Amino acid sequence: MALGWSQPDLAKHSGVSLVAIARLESNSASPRLSTVSKIKDALTQAGIRILDDQPEGGYTITVSQRAVEALETSLQTRRDDKESARDGE
Repeated sequence: MALGWSQPDLAKHSGVSLVAIARLESNSASPRLSTVSKIKDALTQAGIRILDDQPEGGYTITVSQRAVEALETSLQTRRDDKESARDGE
């Protein structure tokens, strides 16, 4: 995902259970409209814009600069954590 979120991250940001997100991702369940709405709202708040029917019959996802910067920060934190873990071994 453009935000670098894991399933637990998406669950936390959206208020959707981790089990529901896992089922959706594995295509083993059809989502409720309320679940899709919560996930879309979380993504929108994070700077991801989803345009329905653009192009016709499809959708377009736009990532804001704020979302890109958040991803860069998240990735750097993960790299730093891995480096710290290696140094502590």
